[in-house]
Amino acid sequence: MFKPELLLPAGNVENFVAALEGGADAVYFGLQNFNARARARNFSFNEAASAIAFAHSKNKKVYITLNTVVKNTETLELIKTVDIISQLKPDAVIVQDFGTINLIRNFYPQLVIHASTQMGFHNVSGTKFLKKNGVKRVILSRELTMKEIEFCSKHSEIELEIFVHGALCYSFSGKCLFSSYYGGFSANRGKCAQVCRREFISQNQNITPFSLKDYQLIDFIPKFSELKINSLKVEGRLKNSDYVFSVAKAYRMVIDNHSKIEEAKEILKTDFSRPKMQWFAGRNLKNPVSELSGTGIFAGEILNVNSNFFDLRSSQNMEVGYQLRIRSADDKEGILIKINKLSKISDVVFRLFIDKGLSLKPGDKVYISAGKVYKPVTKLKILNKKINLISNQRLKLINDKFKQKTQIKTNEKKSEIFIRVSQVEQLQNYNFKGIKAIIFSPRKLNVDEEFLKICRNLPGNVAIYFEIPSFISSVKENYWKKKLLEIYRKTGCGFSLSNISQIEIIPQKSLFLANENIYLFNDIAIDFIRKSGFKEYIYPFENDYPNLITGKYKSGIVPVYFYPELFYSRQPIKLKDYFADFEKRNFRKYIRHNFTVICPEKPVSITHNIQKLKEKGFYKFLIDLKYENSHQNIKSIFTSALKSQKIEGADIFNFKREIK
Repeated sequence: MFKPELLLPAGNVENFVAALEGGADAVYFGLQNFNARARARNFSFNEAASAIAFAHSKNKKVYITLNTVVKNTETLELIKTVDIISQLKPDAVIVQDFGTINLIRNFYPQLVIHASTQMGFHNVSGTKFLKKNGVKRVILSRELTMKEIEFCSKHSEIELEIFVHGALCYSFSGKCLFSSYYGGFSANRGKCAQVCRREFISQNQNITPFSLKDYQLIDFIPKFSELKINSLKVEGRLKNSDYVFSVAKAYRMVIDNHSKIEEAKEILKTDFSRPKMQWFAGRNLKNPVSELSGTGIFAGEILNVNSNFFDLRSSQNMEVGYQLRIRSADDKEGILIKINKLSKISDVVFRLFIDKGLSLKPGDKVYISAGKVYKPVTKLKILNKKINLISNQRLKLINDKFKQKTQIKTNEKKSEIFIRVSQVEQLQNYNFKGIKAIIFSPRKLNVDEEFLKICRNLPGNVAIYFEIPSFISSVKENYWKKKLLEIYRKTGCGFSLSNISQIEIIPQKSLFLANENIYLFNDIAIDFIRKSGFKEYIYPFENDYPNLITGKYKSGIVPVYFYPELFYSRQPIKLKDYFADFEKRNFRKYIRHNFTVICPEKPVSITHNIQKLKEKGFYKFLIDLKYENSHQNIKSIFTSALKSQKIEGADIFNFKREIK
């Protein structure tokens, strides 16, 4: 019987040991920077060295996460970090940024690369692209169906890893901008503010439409063994050692003996997480959304508060050592407390003693987020490993390798405007003055006639690109490959790629650009995609002005008007088209290619900064009308862009504030 690797998370040293004692074959953790769980304690270099040495002595593996996007100002720090990791000799590094792949592939080829789920690879084309670029394993997007996982397993030539247990984001892997939109706390940089767990207002009701139940796929381990999935991964670097140990124990039990599924599920009932579901890789449950936004088992609401205790009505049993999460009625970030002392007032009322100064009030919701903490038997001895710091000369040599060698005087160039539309009507009554290219992003898949109509009416000096959807199921790849070839033969168009692996399905010799979903936050990443054949590329929507101007490459397309896709989800929700948050910001729901898309009602516009950007060397700009509902506004949007004027009532996203 093929046994997949069991891979557990560790947010600290204690959890690392708990994972191994629970039966993990491998453990993944992050260092102090460039990891997608910035709120975890994470590991120092010496702790990482000690953990790797200990794991290897037990024939276990360690993977280090470098799974965030990297800003231009951070590339020197990235090089230093990768250089040290190469001395630690982990079994692999888990990466998100194309710049990190580029750096490792060119200067640290001894490091094994695993592509993070944050990269959004979800089909066979993705696995082919990664294999060509030196990646050993892909962590597939968490949203795949069993049929899609099975297809990838049969047709891929690299290792496959899938998530089987833990929290689920509402948005598709790596494509959440909501947290960044709220305050610059980017989910792509490990700073997620968990917007999907918050309450929103729809039809005068407070609801949590995006708070998905947790994943639990222990029932499908026999199937994953049959498919020879290389690694089964558990989410939870922010969880405690009790969670890590008990989940490892349960999954170890079933990997070793498929007949023990029900026994293992009894263990998992004590992991104090949200209700469980199997929607993506298993059964299509009718209600995948948790009615409660908080993590853990709902315990009750606070009855009253004193300076050093509060009374809680709860049907759950309370014990010293439990960890509680308390959320206020206004849905702010929860307060974590540990029960150190309690007394029982009645059968259902407990008095819990607390430190003074905690801001609690009657009505606050209380959740049991963890039981008594598991204390590992083994104590990890922290080694004092000698780390050789990279020399300034080598640091500069590596960094300069990826910089543009000749600078074009772009400030002397005329502006080139790229327009993205989703309907032919959005181009009516416009003379195309100053337009470099049109990007057509279809609302529906059967668009041949509409696209041909646009192509027939374009002047010869305006390029046309057909935009490919972000998600293409493995079982539909051949259909899309034929469709794109047919479109190309009829129109000679270029293609706007939403995932870098779509290079594998577009016609040979066609032009192609990288849209904003192929994250390019630094020069090393841009160097990677230029060498992959991209002539044009759009900077990410959540980018900021300081990061833009720090880069050496100035020939990218700067988005100056757009509606960001805050959530892009495979999960349908019962929600009206319009809804709001508690700050009275309004949002809209769209359905695109069977995906649910959430956008702000207000557009993002930095058209008034175009002249400022031109002075810094940028000359290509994107006006994105994909979600523009009012055709009457289009002419004024163009005018504002051409004259570098402000559009009143628009948002500026992260342009001024730095993305965190």
